[in-house]
Amino acid sequence: MISKEVVIWGNTQESKKFSQISVNRGYSVNASQNENTIQENDIVLYFQESSLTSKGFFDTTKLFEIVELWGYCFENGIPVTNKILVICCDTNPGDTKQIHEILNPMNINVCFLPLHNTNIERNRLFVGTLNNWVVSRLSSFLNEVFFDNIHLIEMTSTSSEVLNLGLSQSKLSQNLILENYKNILTKNSNIEELPLVEIFLNLKHQNEYLEDILRNEVLSNYILSKRLPNNVAKRVDDEKQKNVDFIISEFEKLELPTTTPIIIDGICFPNSNQVDYFRNRIITKILELNYQVTIVESESFIRGKGPKEMLNDFGDKVKFHKRGSTPTGYVLPL
Repeated sequence: MISKEVVIWGNTQESKKFSQISVNRGYSVNASQNENTIQENDIVLYFQESSLTSKGFFDTTKLFEIVELWGYCFENGIPVTNKILVICCDTNPGDTKQIHEILNPMNINVCFLPLHNTNIERNRLFVGTLNNWVVSRLSSFLNEVFFDNIHLIEMTSTSSEVLNLGLSQSKLSQNLILENYKNILTKNSNIEELPLVEIFLNLKHQNEYLEDILRNEVLSNYILSKRLPNNVAKRVDDEKQKNVDFIISEFEKLELPTTTPIIIDGICFPNSNQVDYFRNRIITKILELNYQVTIVESESFIRGKGPKEMLNDFGDKVKFHKRGSTPTGYVLPL
């Protein structure tokens, strides 16, 4: 039997969705990150937002603070035997193994389960552990929560962490292939045939998110650190930068008067208020060419801190319009 108490730590979009599903299934969710919740529950799912260190790897400072909390419980006689810490956030390859080596002598089970990764089908998940008992416990828990035929595929924690990164790299690579064909067809005035090309390539453009960009960068840096060949992740980043340079080069060829407002339809990733790195680079380049830029975005983004930071940097060279409005100027095709 799985306890009706579900501990979900972290204040992310995915953790909130998972918490809501759990509550709707009759579970009570306790988000308090302290020794009492560890004592009262057998399974703890940990989520956190993804961010990078200055060296280009995931910042796991908060995650390792949680590890210290588990160690505190063990040292102070709080029962931790056979409890499971489930890491549901982006990690660097080897992080889960390191945490396992710290906590396993205390009889605490650790695994990597990327519930946060939207690139993974919900009914077929992979889990980073070779402990059959842990896999069985998690499988029962997940199927009880989702009322679904969820199949957990077990693998080593490091392989699962690499796969978590690789799914984003694969998505970005496929999108670049389609972007390449789109550019070719546009050049030959055959853009209307792009759907046919997509069918025969068996590819379809997928929405990219900030997490995908970060995972790709971490995978690239990991491959570099191991001195491995064929760093496709780095090539993805390089090609995306080439796209930025190409767009700016084509824009400059237009020789538009600098008094012409340049309209950018969206600076954020789809369905998000997170700024798209590469669109932001395009906007910055255009501003550096002394043009005024009008950004069309959601009202929720415009009310946030992002626009204020851009206004501080560029003053009246940047304007924001809500979606649905029709500002005048040249719409830059992206």
